[in-house]
Amino acid sequence: MRLTRTVLKMVKEIAPDFVASDRLIYVNTGDLENPYGIPDTDCPLATSKEAKEKLASGEWVVMNAPRPIAGDYFWKGEFRHGIFYAAGSIEELATDWRDDHAWLVVPMTNMHFLRYMVQKTRDGITSLDTIKEAISHMGIKNLAAFYNLPWKG
Repeated sequence: MRLTRTVLKMVKEIAPDFVASDRLIYVNTGDLENPYGIPDTDCPLATSKEAKEKLASGEWVVMNAPRPIAGDYFWKGEFRHGIFYAAGSIEELATDWRDDHAWLVVPMTNMHFLRYMVQKTRDGITSLDTIKEAISHMGIKNLAAFYNLPWKG
């Protein structure tokens, strides 16, 4: 989740009151070939190499909201916090997105979740034995859901 930390740090510098942990939407990049749900035909972002590079580098982020929001590219997709998505520069759009109640969409993988759990043991929040017991009782997918994180598989 290194990219996530970088983006969140930048967001906090630009708009300190913008990011709160409950304003993050995690999507598992293994869930879809297209984790952001960008329509193949309705949105030029699906075919724009430059835009995909900006997303991959963290120069742009994807936001989700219950109403249409500003962005360099925007589309309708799966309901998370709403069905309206936009991609663009957080530096340019942070204030608009905050005012429109948009939430940051954070891509992650199953490995990110496992690292998250390992970090919880390092921080003394839980133990490896507790995690193993939880996985044996509820399964790893349900454990991820307990932490409001997506699991593929």
